Amino acid sequence: MIGRWIRLFAAAAVGLAAGAVAANQYHLPEPQTIIAREIYDLHTLIMWIVVGTFVVVFGAMTYAIIRHRRSVGHQARQFHENTMVELVWTIIPFFILIGMAYPAIKTLIAMKDTSRPELTIKAAMDPVKSLRK
Repeated sequence: MIGRWIRLFAAAAVGLAAGAVAANQYHLPEPQTIIAREIYDLHTLIMWIVVGTFVVVFGAMTYAIIRHRRSVGHQARQFHENTMVELVWTIIPFFILIGMAYPAIKTLIAMKDTSRPELTIKAAMDPVKSLRK
């Protein structure tokens, strides 16, 4: 019985390690410019906000399911038309979105600023005439 659990644990560990290696292939490429670095950092920040939100929401949901299951005999509380609860679950996502929008807008403004370009491309109106000169 213990040997079976050890094999199962080892198989799960190998699967997770292989998944981690495969997941690394799908990550964003290493940024080479300043604006690409800002976009990469913005992506990482937003991803951590999403992960944190996921953990908090599913943690609260799991806690509520386990704590208030019917088999224990709890009677569920009614939150219908509770103004304070409705305000809280409206205001918290608003602040999360503002927290995500501020760095995104800052990065968009930096992308719009072309006063110090890292690369300049010069193109002629008529490529055939420019080659003859």
